[in-house]
Amino acid sequence: MWLALDQGSTSSGAALVDDRGRIRRLARVAVATRHPAPGHVEIDAEAALRTLEEAARRIGAPRTVDGVGLASQRSTVVLWDRRTGRPVAPALSWQDVRGARVLAAMRLDASAIRRTTGLVPSPHYSAVKMKWLLDRVAGARQRARSGRYAIGTLNAFLVFRLTRGRVFATDPTHAQRTLLFDVRRGDWDDDLLRRFGVPRAALPEVRPSFGEFGSCDFGPIRACAGDKQAAFVGLAPARREAIVNYGTGAFFVIAAGSSPASSRGLLSSVLPTPRRSFAVEGTVNAAGAALDWMGRALRLFGSPGEMKRLLRDRATDVRCLPAPEGLGAPFFDPSARTRFVGIDARTTPGDLVFATLEGIAALVSVIADRARGSGARATAAVAAGGLSKLDDLLQLQADFLGVPVRRARVREATLLGAAALARGVAFPRDVDAETVFKPTGGTRDADRRLGAWMEAVGLRLSGGRGAR
Repeated sequence: MWLALDQGSTSSGAALVDDRGRIRRLARVAVATRHPAPGHVEIDAEAALRTLEEAARRIGAPRTVDGVGLASQRSTVVLWDRRTGRPVAPALSWQDVRGARVLAAMRLDASAIRRTTGLVPSPHYSAVKMKWLLDRVAGARQRARSGRYAIGTLNAFLVFRLTRGRVFATDPTHAQRTLLFDVRRGDWDDDLLRRFGVPRAALPEVRPSFGEFGSCDFGPIRACAGDKQAAFVGLAPARREAIVNYGTGAFFVIAAGSSPASSRGLLSSVLPTPRRSFAVEGTVNAAGAALDWMGRALRLFGSPGEMKRLLRDRATDVRCLPAPEGLGAPFFDPSARTRFVGIDARTTPGDLVFATLEGIAALVSVIADRARGSGARATAAVAAGGLSKLDDLLQLQADFLGVPVRRARVREATLLGAAALARGVAFPRDVDAETVFKPTGGTRDADRRLGAWMEAVGLRLSGGRGAR
């Protein structure tokens, strides 16, 4: 039996998974986030740890599991005291963009950083958050240089605390997300450490994703990976099949080979495989977060069932750009904000919800279009995550992509992937049990539809659309 742990943006999850990939027990515990100012998103790292342990206790995780696989949100940053193990400041979420002005003032060479890290400079990544914390927490940089303070992604903090301080380590899928990691050498880059003012002594050791990360109360930690890479493993995509994971944000990922891909504004992400391999990835910053805002702030609905009922009542053709916390790849515009176009006196709440789903699907398709232009062409897609339960969203996605979209039968892809990583072998997918959404038009219609949406919401891409 394998124990999978997943610390995500809105919840911590735990599952016991057998050797056939069946989830025997499952629990999730909610995690709160704070928004103290526009663009500021914080979490309590101690609460993240407590909820993760609580989820494991709720499923009665035995101490005799064969191994533990840990997945977590990737770019969230924690600064903590190594003597006490306690955070000395709130953890800055991957969604936090408070360092945007600091990053802009640094005038970094984006091409050089892409060659080194596979990423582009963005306030969503950890390096600028680390700089922000070390600059503003009294005495932090000096204590970090001496090794008293540790700084790293949330994964490193969780490993440190779960092993009672015996292991201070992370893996390449998390290390890359700091914007400080040389993906070819597999080590921290001294020039980037200097530019961001992050002492090497404060950073964790980087171990292979399939590795030993010490023992915790529930058993040996045999694997660590970023949540999106773990979901990729859990979904076990076929060749040239992309995955789209709809969670707080939406993530498009497709395997690209043994070298970082030239991805025209997208990311080249490290995959947690025994041999070095990469994927092309793009992020829609707000998927579930955009709908949550509509339910919470606009009070359009109070439950997923109410939202589905609203979708039946539509009267006008409204378009939406869902961007409450800015735009991710390939735009990388932290200043962008949500906009609706075409609202009139007849517009219904269902129109607004449908327009938001359309906007999410369209942004995913912009990413897929760019991936095609760099040689990573998807001939199909598999969808997972909480929003994948929405038929309207997946039909929109198939129409925008111009390829079939399968709804994964597995609802907990990240947890299943974490278990598979700990086991060392991916679990096979039951493709025959998946629901398939076929595009209602061909690729030309998909191109036309995406172009019309981009024109309506006022988006432009430099370099033109990628060839199909």
